[in-house]
Amino acid sequence: MCKDLMMLDVVEIGETHENPSFQQYAKQLLLVMKWRGYERPDLSKVTADLKTWLEHAPRYDACNATLLRDLEWKKGTYQQYQKGGRLLIEHVTGAFAERTARKAIDDDTWAMLGRRADALAGAALVSSERLRGLARIKDVSRAAGFQSTDLTNERVVGLKERANSANEWENVKRGAGLLDDLRMFPTLLPVLPERPIGRIEAKWRRPFVVPEQLRAELEIWLKEATTTYPEDVESEVLRQALAEPHSDGARGIFAAALGNYIDVLGTVRDLTAANTLADLFTPEDIIAVLSCWIAASPRPGGLAPGTMFQYFDVIRLTLLRNGQRGPAQRLKATLKNHPVLKQGKAARKKMSAKNQTWCLALINDPRKTETFENQHIFYAERAKATLDEAAAQDFDLVRLANDPDAMRRLSAKKRGRAKKLIGRARRFGTCAAFAAIELEGAPLREDNTLSLTRSGPKQTFFDHASGDQPHYRIVIPNEMLKNGAALTERGEEMPPIIIEKRGPDDVALQVLKFYFTRIRPLFPRARASSAVFPSVESDAPHLNDKTFSNWLLSCSIDIDLSLTSHNFRHGLCSIQINEDPNCIEDLAVFLGDQPETVRKYYAFLKRDAVLSKMQDTIAARRATYRAGRGLARKLAA
Repeated sequence: MCKDLMMLDVVEIGETHENPSFQQYAKQLLLVMKWRGYERPDLSKVTADLKTWLEHAPRYDACNATLLRDLEWKKGTYQQYQKGGRLLIEHVTGAFAERTARKAIDDDTWAMLGRRADALAGAALVSSERLRGLARIKDVSRAAGFQSTDLTNERVVGLKERANSANEWENVKRGAGLLDDLRMFPTLLPVLPERPIGRIEAKWRRPFVVPEQLRAELEIWLKEATTTYPEDVESEVLRQALAEPHSDGARGIFAAALGNYIDVLGTVRDLTAANTLADLFTPEDIIAVLSCWIAASPRPGGLAPGTMFQYFDVIRLTLLRNGQRGPAQRLKATLKNHPVLKQGKAARKKMSAKNQTWCLALINDPRKTETFENQHIFYAERAKATLDEAAAQDFDLVRLANDPDAMRRLSAKKRGRAKKLIGRARRFGTCAAFAAIELEGAPLREDNTLSLTRSGPKQTFFDHASGDQPHYRIVIPNEMLKNGAALTERGEEMPPIIIEKRGPDDVALQVLKFYFTRIRPLFPRARASSAVFPSVESDAPHLNDKTFSNWLLSCSIDIDLSLTSHNFRHGLCSIQINEDPNCIEDLAVFLGDQPETVRKYYAFLKRDAVLSKMQDTIAARRATYRAGRGLARKLAA
């Protein structure tokens, strides 16, 4: 295999290749890398190997929310570009030839296993389709020099480093499980591992690594940093009793910032000798972590400058709230003086270029605007159609969703169909209810909407749909809002959100009624949960945000919109400001923000409108000169 090749080398080889297909592959590789933020000269610093390519251009996967959010091409176009770039890299580096050679081997234990397993498949003792699951573990094992009989749990775990992507690693793990399952056939035992491989750890991405001796202290730091204590209370017992923990979202940011910092620092120096967290914030440590973040920033999953600024700022607050003034001052100075963090601070005061592009595309396309403002209707229609389809097939989805034994009694084919219908109804029905709240109520942040409760001491969602004046009422106290501390400081609260029929085409009441009566019962934990959106597969207090994000992304793509929960806020504000530029004061109340914050964040809309208006004015003035009249006819002749 060719060593030390960079992506630019691969592109230039492809561009000058005699085969037109290779020339096309080079164009496709360039397009994908440009989409990822790399101009042509930048490619001289990017290693040319399949693992690097798949980090930037993973295989298309409808469950890959990050990819779908970033994607600017249709599915087929992206798949073509992704495959073209992969083929070019494989051919130029020699990986394709090596893989082909491995596949042709017919005298090792893998080949013997394949032939004997195929014989079992021919006798209908094992599924041919299932045996395809051996392909990836066979290839990766051969590349590592392992025969099928050599594999152990430890060696399979070691194959993770040779896998080119998370998807490939999942296939390796499935192959290991299949090898264990095949032990039931005596004729295969001589070509299988001596002992069962057993369970392989599940995660591709390792969790944040925190040294054992620091974990307890980290929990204390996080609790202290994300709790508001009353002032002027001398009794420690009373002080603790009156303490108010911050929202889950706020605590999550603090945990992510500190966890990421410690994890990255652990890749730079040995942390086993650290006796306290305060030892991890020397000037050298701070710069080392920041340098790693900056280096990883261009890659998928890397931190943007705005996130780096936010992480360092919450770490600074954590240090300060835990009495570490010296380290806090160091971070404060770094935040103030480092150019990337200064850039990140500025970026956090305005909408990202990516979101600006999304908003402008929304307001400049009447069809998209209409779809956005009516999406809850489209989701509800698809959910209802799914329930109707289930009824036509005589499926009682509520019973099947809540009674595992009833589901098991179905044939495999019917069971698969029933699960698919339940999943589809849940996804579209939940997105319909969420969108109804956001569009006809108020564009709350995702965590606030998902954590709405219908009962209990902290009830936030009140059902008055059966009264004389049918409506739903949402009341969220400041301590549950991201900007709640700022509201409290100003002596303000988020006003109650009333969802009622205000116009002839308002349907939020009907959509939410439909959700509560037909969709929510499809959640096994619905009866025991007070959450408006109950959890699906765990004892969590409400639906997981990542699960919902994936649902919303797939459902919105289905109606040709493609959005995340943040886009509800961005979209509504953009449409409203575009229609009425003087609505900022009212919009601030609507959002629970200050007018100046809203004005700065959506300033790009005004600039866009000003430019367009100026162009119209110039065009009108130019028309009075009459010089261009008849030119089009002359040029066309």
